[in-house]
This record gives sequence, C-alpha cells and structure tokens, in this order.
Amino acid sequence: MSEEYIYTTADITRAVNLSYIQLKKLLFEKGVVSSLTGEMTLNDDYKDWGKPTFNQFMKKIIFMWNDKGRNEIIKIVGINSNESTKKKNQSTFSNMQLQQTFKTKYADSLLDCAKNGSSISLYALDIFPIEKENILYIPSIRHPEGLIDKMIPSIEHDFESAVALYEAYQDLSPLQAADKSFWVYLAHTELFSYVQQRFNSVLDPDFNNSQYVLDHWFFAHGPLRHALAGLWWAVFLSVDENADGEERYKYTKFLFSRDINLRTIYLANYPLFRHKEAAIGILRFLMEDEELCSVFFRQRTRYISKYFNKLGGTRQLVSLDRNFFYTELKKIRPQIIAIQSEEDLKNSI
Repeated sequence: MSEEYIYTTADITRAVNLSYIQLKKLLFEKGVVSSLTGEMTLNDDYKDWGKPTFNQFMKKIIFMWNDKGRNEIIKIVGINSNESTKKKNQSTFSNMQLQQTFKTKYADSLLDCAKNGSSISLYALDIFPIEKENILYIPSIRHPEGLIDKMIPSIEHDFESAVALYEAYQDLSPLQAADKSFWVYLAHTELFSYVQQRFNSVLDPDFNNSQYVLDHWFFAHGPLRHALAGLWWAVFLSVDENADGEERYKYTKFLFSRDINLRTIYLANYPLFRHKEAAIGILRFLMEDEELCSVFFRQRTRYISKYFNKLGGTRQLVSLDRNFFYTELKKIRPQIIAIQSEEDLKNSI
C-alpha cells in the first residue's frame, strides 16, 4: 500500500458524496478522528491513514490522505450508508444489493500469501476460500446480476468481456476504481472462475509459480495488467461518451484488436495514456492510419510515447483535449513513419 499522501480531504468528500462536516462527523463517531472541531487529527490507531503535508499546488500545509486512508474511509462510508438507509427505509434496497469488497488488510494478507507461495494451490480450486468477516460494502455501487455469464475467458473475447465488465461497473468513480482491494475481491470471489479460466496455468498439476498469480490476481505490474482492472480501465480510457450505440466503443475495439501489449505494456506504461483525452486522441490517430499501423507498430507506438513524454517537459499535457493529441500526431506523422527498427527508435528524439 502506497505511503504517499496524495489525496486532499476534498478529494475524499467528492468520492463518498458527503460534505466536509458530514464526513468529519462520521469519522468522529467511528473513532477515527479525535474532535469534531479544529484541524483534522487522527486517533492513534489511524495515524497511518494521513497527516498534515505541504501541498505543492496550494503552497501550504493541509491534511492529506494516503491510499490506505482513502480506501478505508470509502468502506466506512459504505457500511454507514447501508446501515442508516436500512433504518430509514427498509424497502429502499429491496431490489438492489450493494457491491462488496475486501477490507484492505485482508487483501494485503492475500497478497502476502501469494508472495510466499503458501496459497498457490488454492488457485486451482473451484472456489477460492475466503474469510467472510473481511468483506465490506461499497456505497452506492450496485452489485450486477449475471456478469460472470457475460465474461468469456479467452484472449479472442477480451473486448466483449471488458465491455461487459465496464457496463456492469460504469458507476465506479476513478477514485473507487483505483482501489486495489475491490479488484482483488472480484478476482478471488465473484469473477474467480473467469480469471482462473482466462489464466489457466494455475490448473496445471505441477503449477507452482507465485509470480504468475501476482501478475493476474494482484497488481504486480500496475492496474492495466491486472486480469480485471486492466479490462475496466482500458474501456474507461477509450469509450467515447459523446457517441451512441456501438460507436461509443470504436476506439475500445481498436485497442483490443491490436497486439495485447499495446494496452498492457507499450501505452499502459506511459502515464499520459491514463489521461482519457490523450488516450482517445492517440487511438483515433492510430485507427485512422492503416499504413502506419501495418508494420513496425510496436516501435512506432513507443515513439509516440517518447514524443509526448518529451513534450510534457514543457507543456501541461493533462489539461489538453483529444483534438490536441490527434492534431499533434498528424503533424509529426512523417517522423513516425520513419521509425522502422529498434535502432531508429533508439536514435529518435
């Protein structure tokens, strides 16, 4: 779990749809903070959730939260929301079951067991054994029915599976989707059979590769290479919300039609690709240029990454829209076409 303190309290309140006062009152009731008034002060058991930190953007010291603090607060709000709503109106959720997730510490314990190899044999079972007391609810996220039936465990059907997963959880905010515990939960429970069949080396009689489990059930190589999170994020970053019908997923379909390494390695390892506008602008350019994509595709996409990486040293690219990225690539098309080997790539930019 990251110890970087990167979330403001405002980020947290937006994620859980509470005001600052509502959030602080709830945290006080749960014993997380020591007072309803004054600065945010955590009680001793929660000191590792956040701390006063100098914010470079605001140029002052404010209270900042790390991943653990953010994730635990989201879960606390989920439990409180579920319980209070039931008390006010028992019928509100009569037709809606809230989505479940793991407690962060439990997800971390599963990771530790995979790392030391003690749980490897469990990944060949029909059902992965879990401790139900370590399950929590996510606020305002509905549990989808029948999702496992729409998930087809083969590389040829990754696109269809990704769209099904995204549509089932399209109400997830990026902050919620960044919670590793959620994806670890799905991979070990509701969608365990999909992940097991999609990455079925775990079913080999002599399987004993902990790294393989870490790669697909956990986050050994980041979210875009996780068995489930990678599918959801690939759609989230490429879906055209301004289009209708199948046109919404035209860039997504292109992304999944290419070498799997395009979305899991070449572009995924470049931080700017996690900026939706950049992703769509780049995908539009690639999709419209058949000649450019027909040969040396790997080297040329890596050149694009290098180009924007250098440009990002002088411009705030995350503030620019998809048209900028598309137009910029049109301008440098001759340089991209000129990349025809690893040596060309090495000597470029």
